[in-house]
Amino acid sequence: MPTNDFFAAARSFALSGPTRSPEDVTVFQCEYVAASPKGVAPVAFGFVCEPGSDDWRETILTASDWARGWEDVTPDSPTTPERPHRRPLGDAEDVAMVFADMLDAAELIWPQTLVMYHGNLPDYRALYFADVCVCPSCASENRQAYTLRSQDGIPVLDHVGRESITPARIL
Repeated sequence: MPTNDFFAAARSFALSGPTRSPEDVTVFQCEYVAASPKGVAPVAFGFVCEPGSDDWRETILTASDWARGWEDVTPDSPTTPERPHRRPLGDAEDVAMVFADMLDAAELIWPQTLVMYHGNLPDYRALYFADVCVCPSCASENRQAYTLRSQDGIPVLDHVGRESITPARIL
């Protein structure tokens, strides 16, 4: 296995927990590595699976994460059942596509995002444009809340929690 000073694209890494048992291992599949905007330190983009879970979530890891003791566990075979036909990402277009997929998977709510409200007020279940709620109450509670607006920009619902809205998918 190669020795690395940092995560590497198209490789898998493991971080053993305190018990060092197979059930206590975090796995990171690195999709690509890029320099930070300031060019100071690299960042690794990919997917992580926590111990005791089968769910993968997107993540970004830094040099401080690498220092925790990650080990390269990529099988020597270039085509494995876990990562068939993987190849390192090469050009900027590949990197942009992976990053766009990660942002899409995160289902971020940007200002003026078209969302579906599915909260506990059935009469209001519809499509709205979401903006971050900037009222003092939401700011002081440090909670992620939104103001939902009609297509004319008129506020319809305030203080709507993130769990009550989903970004709309227009096909």
